[in-house]
Amino acid sequence: ALSDVTITKDVTAPLVEKGTGQYTLVVTNNGPTPEPGAVVVSDPLPVGLTLRGWSATSSDTSRQVPAVCLVMGGDVTCAIDGLALGESVTIVLDVNVAEGLAGSVTNTATVMAAHDPSPGSDSATSTVTPAPDLPPLGSDVAGLAAIALLLLAAGIYVVRRRRAHPAA
Repeated sequence: ALSDVTITKDVTAPLVEKGTGQYTLVVTNNGPTPEPGAVVVSDPLPVGLTLRGWSATSSDTSRQVPAVCLVMGGDVTCAIDGLALGESVTIVLDVNVAEGLAGSVTNTATVMAAHDPSPGSDSATSTVTPAPDLPPLGSDVAGLAAIALLLLAAGIYVVRRRRAHPAA
């Protein structure tokens, strides 16, 4: 029996320096037959990213646990116990993003299945530039309050001055 197992990869939550991000992997059996053997997904995370959690769902809603993922070092490996014809398993990887991670971050995931004769669609790559870590709004409340008071005082002065000299 042969099965064409493919993988796609997308950034589904932007990578934010000193924050988090999220990748979504979708593994699909395009047939023409079911994949009875183990399907293994490998995703070595780039330096500066660490796994903080994962989840997996299947297009076959009767599957309670469609995949099991483990992390060793920076490598995430997920095992799927076979794929029915047309079935897709979605794996969501939540990551922590290190401070100082800059430039493009390229991440490639691969899938291996015992009965897949077409390895050309067995990897997917995502390249993204992490967003800088911005201070939270209101982190300098005292400074913002002082500016607001100055603007308010200047506005009151201008209004009073204009009223004191009405146009003729």
